[in-house]
Amino acid sequence: MKVKNMPRNHVLSEILTTVGNADHFQQAVDLLKENDTPALRAVLQGVFDKNIIFNTKIPSYRVTPAAPGCATNSLFSEYRRFYIFVEGSSNVSLRRREALLAQVLESIDAEDAILVEQMLKKDLSPYKMTRDVVVAAFPSLLGASPHETTSDVTTAVLPNTRGHSPRKTIYNEASTFPNILGI
Repeated sequence: MKVKNMPRNHVLSEILTTVGNADHFQQAVDLLKENDTPALRAVLQGVFDKNIIFNTKIPSYRVTPAAPGCATNSLFSEYRRFYIFVEGSSNVSLRRREALLAQVLESIDAEDAILVEQMLKKDLSPYKMTRDVVVAAFPSLLGASPHETTSDVTTAVLPNTRGHSPRKTIYNEASTFPNILGI
């Protein structure tokens, strides 16, 4: 089963479950490549990159009662906040980090909330995901230096809207992402 053909409201945990249930190693690698998103890469990097250490305890939170894929938010947008929970990457107090994490967990699907908990524990064994599969699918994801970029990355200067020139990084189709979690 290819997750790529799933409805638009699928959740990241479904992708990882399908990859984990692949019949053989190459099929798992191919499924990861087909479903490549910045959110997927951020979760995989958070779990398997040895340089990333999460320093936030998992708070108690209310599980989203919405049906899968129908929560008010998704990991496809919330992954950008993961850097807050990494040791040494923000000046946010522990109490505030826990409150932010609770907000994230309460706003996404229950299955994806469990996935975030597993990421913070650095354990994707419930999804049968291994480092070898991730390295085969995305060779530069775990071994790249924090500020490494590739020739396939373009930096565009956006229009000056408030007295400064915000920059936006545009990733071409074949590019690798320079450290998703921004560390």
